[in-house]
Amino acid sequence: MQSKIDEYGINIELVDVAVSGSRCRGLEEAASDLDVVVEYRGRESEDDLFNAFNEDGFTIGGVKVDINPITEGKTGTLGEYLPGVEAYLAEKRAAMQEKAAEQAQEGKQTAVTLTVAECGEFHNFGEYHENIAGVEEAIAIFNRIPPENKPLAKIEELEECNYNMIDNVLNNEKPKEEKQAGRISIKEKLAEKKAVIEQRDKSDKEVPEKGTEKKSEREI
Repeated sequence: MQSKIDEYGINIELVDVAVSGSRCRGLEEAASDLDVVVEYRGRESEDDLFNAFNEDGFTIGGVKVDINPITEGKTGTLGEYLPGVEAYLAEKRAAMQEKAAEQAQEGKQTAVTLTVAECGEFHNFGEYHENIAGVEEAIAIFNRIPPENKPLAKIEELEECNYNMIDNVLNNEKPKEEKQAGRISIKEKLAEKKAVIEQRDKSDKEVPEKGTEKKSEREI
């Protein structure tokens, strides 16, 4: 900095110098500068001095150094300037902590995963895959299971899917509807009528034979 003062013939009096900013409080980001505040007295403007001090892009250890000249008559003394910087850094720290807490909370939220199994009720029977992130991956895993390993599940799916009874056991099919009392189908009526006719024909054939037998006995 002294070389710049000599090079440009700057006539100023240095009052105090302080290093401030996020890198002094562990709040820096990758692109953060190292802030150096210089209080001075003189007729040179703060803007002109700022341009002169920072035109070469001075760095320390790969970190850009940002030299900020201030005067009592414009920005204020170093004692007046630094509390404002500290207040800004306190707000930045609080914002960073709040963001970190939100990210931690998001990480704790329940993640929805999928499961693929040959046997939906007894997972130890056959292949079993859990913690699957997406539907496409689950479908791909299911399709890799040999078809002969999953007939029961497919049969049950076809037979019971409309009754919300999928449990790999074909024991809960929809109950058959009971016939309403007092109502007989036409088919049953025809069967009953046929049976009556057959019984009547059989009786008619048996009566003459009995009569003939009795007549023969009288004749004897």
